[in-house]
Amino acid sequence: MAVLALVLAVVALLLAGLALFLASAAHTRATQLETRLSAASRARGTSGRALSKKPWVIVNPARVENMGEFKEVIEGCAFDAGWEAPHFVYTEVETSPAVQARQGVEAGAGVVLVAGGDGTVRAVAAGLAHTDVPMAILPAGTGNLMARNMEVPLDSLREAASIGFTGRTHSIDLGWLRTEHHPTPVTGGVKNKRVPTAAAEVPDPEGQVLAPLGQQKWAPGQDEYAFLVMAGVGFDADVMATTKSEMKEKIGWFAYVLSGLRHAAKPTMKVELTLGKHGRAKQVSATTVLFANCGVLTANVVLLPDARPDDGWLDVARLDARMGPLGWLELGWRLLLQGLGIRPKLPSLNADLDARRARQAELRVQEPRYVEVDGDAIGMATHIWVRTDRGAVKIRAL
Repeated sequence: MAVLALVLAVVALLLAGLALFLASAAHTRATQLETRLSAASRARGTSGRALSKKPWVIVNPARVENMGEFKEVIEGCAFDAGWEAPHFVYTEVETSPAVQARQGVEAGAGVVLVAGGDGTVRAVAAGLAHTDVPMAILPAGTGNLMARNMEVPLDSLREAASIGFTGRTHSIDLGWLRTEHHPTPVTGGVKNKRVPTAAAEVPDPEGQVLAPLGQQKWAPGQDEYAFLVMAGVGFDADVMATTKSEMKEKIGWFAYVLSGLRHAAKPTMKVELTLGKHGRAKQVSATTVLFANCGVLTANVVLLPDARPDDGWLDVARLDARMGPLGWLELGWRLLLQGLGIRPKLPSLNADLDARRARQAELRVQEPRYVEVDGDAIGMATHIWVRTDRGAVKIRAL
């Protein structure tokens, strides 16, 4: 029976993976950016001082195959849009992209373009938080989560760069997650390095001084991690922590599906979830708990159709595949239907997927579990706090 159950689980998950792939193809433009961003966010994005025409480009060289061709495209798009010659900065171990982004502000950049994976993108977002300088995403990672949610073209560097120079500016919320760390380190995946929360004072082009990040009222705490799309505890974090970089390079996002097969049989978590500043703690079971700023996942899977990155709320989702293979199959088909724009009204027989909104949340887990932010595993924890920072980051989109 155990072998039969395992076989059924594998088959069910493969079917679910196929369903998600089909949803990716069918989804395309079904979920338009206009439904995810409010007119208010665009209005907020157009306020503030006039910006320069100096582009600052932060590049993860490991994510760019032909650097010469890459620079040629960016320089051409800048010239066509009437911008100055771009200044290129390359990510390095010693300096966080968050600090490099702040250096761009100091240099008087009018836009910061970032080419890299989701980890680089979220770090740059943290560095630009509460400045007038917008960021533009040049997708170069495996998941490209924020690029998908902002509908930035994934397969055309020229189109993505053009949006960076000529697109509209939107004010987007930024999430912050704090953990009570467990000593168990991340294994298998790439360990994330925390975005620094302090930087030297940097004068802006008008002579004013931007206080060090740690001294500003909006600044994160010493143990907070930034995220643009979502943070999670449980199954999703297990997958992110154990998906090997070599597999992602070979087969892309499908590497996450294969990693998911290995963790599908884990028992559900017993968690204590508190929503809001004065909310009551609630005991629930979950396979994974997500704190979402956006609703679209890898392969354009629509997990939370109502999540908006500019509404000042986190969508706190609880997924519970309580019936094992049947639960995963039900969740997979539900996501498939949502990707096609269909909201299933049928009762949940084998799995739960529910979501509530909050500006902040607290989660306790009985046993240490992996935690992830925008796909970066940051270690294990039993206690986390999450909050949203409304309109903290400006991003270029259509």
